[in-house]
Amino acid sequence: GSVRFRRLDPREVISVEILRSNVAIRLERTNSGWFLRSPIHYPVQSTSVERLLEMIGNLAPRSHQSSAEVTAQRGALAAFGLERPDVLTIRTREGMNILRLGGRTPLGSQFYFQQVGQDGVFTADAGLLGALPASPEDWRDRRLFDADSLPFDRVEILGETEFEAAITTNGTWSLIRPLVARANDDQIRRLLTDAADSRVNAFVSDTLTVSAEEYGLTKPTAQMVLKRGTNELLRLQFGRASTNAPGEILVRRSDFGNIV
Repeated sequence: GSVRFRRLDPREVISVEILRSNVAIRLERTNSGWFLRSPIHYPVQSTSVERLLEMIGNLAPRSHQSSAEVTAQRGALAAFGLERPDVLTIRTREGMNILRLGGRTPLGSQFYFQQVGQDGVFTADAGLLGALPASPEDWRDRRLFDADSLPFDRVEILGETEFEAAITTNGTWSLIRPLVARANDDQIRRLLTDAADSRVNAFVSDTLTVSAEEYGLTKPTAQMVLKRGTNELLRLQFGRASTNAPGEILVRRSDFGNIV
């Protein structure tokens, strides 16, 4: 009757906060895509966020029970898994929409939820629950770095082999150190593509205070520095092989100070 569920336009959403078992995962829309703001600062896989927003945009209640009907149930809110719910807070330029997410319905294809400010309990398709991240790790961007968002025009390699190359006016790479010479453009491009496409297998540490020795990073075996002119944009430091994962190496990113 009088209860109207407020639909959401995914394009209007500027931030999303998911509170699950006392961990708050906060995401913000930036000019270059979605970004994780809490519990850590880190780029996220925008496709995962877009999928969740699409689900929220399509959220259409199948049924509704009034507060009176809910209270009449044995265990009241607990009967719907809404005693200690996950909470989804969606902010748009217009304001805020808060959903309290409960348990699945007896047959499991739907779930119970409340929309703060509206009476009672709704049910809707449980697909939304599957689109939520179990932990902040789930949605972190697993690229070693995002080449598209870094306006670099020089690359410096340090380690056993050392050189620096710059993009020339005609868009090809040329060596500037140890000597000025034409570079193998394909090889440098491949090196940069391979590095950018390298997938992070695990996020090892996010604390800046971690001892570099522990990870063999006091004297990195190699470093890749991306610059714009002489300005350093990103430094990747490659440490030793990981002891518990043969075939993997530890890398520290200068921009977020984390080790992967």
